[in-house]
Amino acid sequence: MTDTAERARAYIERRSIPEPNSGCWIWEGTFDETGNGNAIWERRGVYAHRIAYFGWYSDRDQTQDVFRKCGNTACVNPDHLVGGRKFTDLTGKKFGRLLVQAEVRKPPSKRIYWACLCDCGNTHTVRPDQLVSGEIVSCGCYMREAVARRETVHGHARRGSHSAEFEAWGALRERCNKPSSPEYKNYGGRGITVCQRWDESFQSFFDDVGRRPSPKHSLDRIDVNGNYEPGNVRWALYETQVNNKRNTVYFEPYGVRVPVSILARAVGMNRNTLKARLEHGFDLVSAIRGENYTNV
Repeated sequence: MTDTAERARAYIERRSIPEPNSGCWIWEGTFDETGNGNAIWERRGVYAHRIAYFGWYSDRDQTQDVFRKCGNTACVNPDHLVGGRKFTDLTGKKFGRLLVQAEVRKPPSKRIYWACLCDCGNTHTVRPDQLVSGEIVSCGCYMREAVARRETVHGHARRGSHSAEFEAWGALRERCNKPSSPEYKNYGGRGITVCQRWDESFQSFFDDVGRRPSPKHSLDRIDVNGNYEPGNVRWALYETQVNNKRNTVYFEPYGVRVPVSILARAVGMNRNTLKARLEHGFDLVSAIRGENYTNV
């Protein structure tokens, strides 16, 4: 007898109570809905009567079913346990896409499997319990097709490869909806939201915003205090976005509202120099030339 078998015996003897009249050993632990005793053995859930069968009959085939001669599902008395097979011929039966063709026994346990022909033409070997329970319904083609259908609804989120548009959609939803996002304080924390149409559907977002024009473009809100919604979002270059921030400084020379950075670039000046002169009252021409200013 092995040490493990000895531990199994001690475990069962410690957790059961003999019943004088029937000779049954009644399991003291919990039970499942079928009335069989539940136990944790070797860090996994096992029926208590199977632990008893192993403890006293460890030299026998442990893959076979274990029955009780007494008929009491709470009993773990090894004298009442007998091993055997519940055999149900599944040949010719159809489970999902699988047509059962023949019984197969795999070494070394000689456990019963069934060779099946899938509707797609592939063969697949499956345990009987997996067939009957519906756990396996194909050779794997059903799952592959389901994944393909899910990933090609819009073609932007294939496994391991997301489009730039899909990444941008995910990022804007995260910074508006997820307080744990590092950017949330500047978006969702300020009350910036994603319209319901876009929040619930990438396809709707893509239909409204369109494909990114180039790798240099990224999403930009036209009104920096507005929400992510149709009419307020565009693909824009970095230069455009730099001049469309909450802290962007604007001046209106000749009645045209222009960011000071664009003015500075147009006349070949340092942005901060031009900004300082305009803020101190220079008119545009004097600011550019650096002449003594006149308050205007």
